[in-house]
Amino acid sequence: MDYAKKVKDLVLNSTQAISMHLCLKEQNSQDAFAIYRASLPRSFAEHPLAWLVLGNLDHLVELLPPSCKRALKDVHHRFNHDWDVVQQAVVRVLRETMRSYLQITIRVGVV
Repeated sequence: MDYAKKVKDLVLNSTQAISMHLCLKEQNSQDAFAIYRASLPRSFAEHPLAWLVLGNLDHLVELLPPSCKRALKDVHHRFNHDWDVVQQAVVRVLRETMRSYLQITIRVGVV
């Protein structure tokens, strides 16, 4: 699917573009990114960012050295911003995909 046409007026950085692709792509599909997806961890539960995002291990963040806590808070801030942008992009892609599907379906007379 050509996501770029559907989000042409949104500016995505590389992290956001990859994140959007991972949200929209089926895990088992075979495409140019299949090897990349297969190399990703199945879980990020041990990553300190997950502790903040999920909010279940905040007490572990307090054990980090001050410089690590500052860096983690910066990463958390970037994550939240990227997540907001990716959500907007995913909603737009899904909306445009559904609109295209309905137009095709109505023309064919299935609906």
